[in-house]
Amino acid sequence: MRNSIGKCLRDGMQITLLSLAILVVGVRYREERYSCHVCRELKNVGMTTFWGCPIRRGETQVRPGQPGPSHEHPWWRYSTYTRDGLGGWLGEGAACSSSMYRDGKRF
Repeated sequence: MRNSIGKCLRDGMQITLLSLAILVVGVRYREERYSCHVCRELKNVGMTTFWGCPIRRGETQVRPGQPGPSHEHPWWRYSTYTRDGLGGWLGEGAACSSSMYRDGKRF
């Protein structure tokens, strides 16, 4: 009887540790920042994935521009931020361009 309780507890702990490891390793967050050099609009796109499957995506306009008629944004990615693992436990990284807009200007 005592042996079966110990085995049950050991199996439960192994399942719990495996579940936590899968959760910690499987989560990834990526934020990309884009700009339009024509109207000076900025936007942020953030995505959270779990083992490569998107679970949440958000897009915000940081500084709305003044697009003209029939303006299509030629979006240019100037910054990327990634966080691997739950809460960034497995690392973080960032990459930025030297200018915010494709034409080389900052604002």
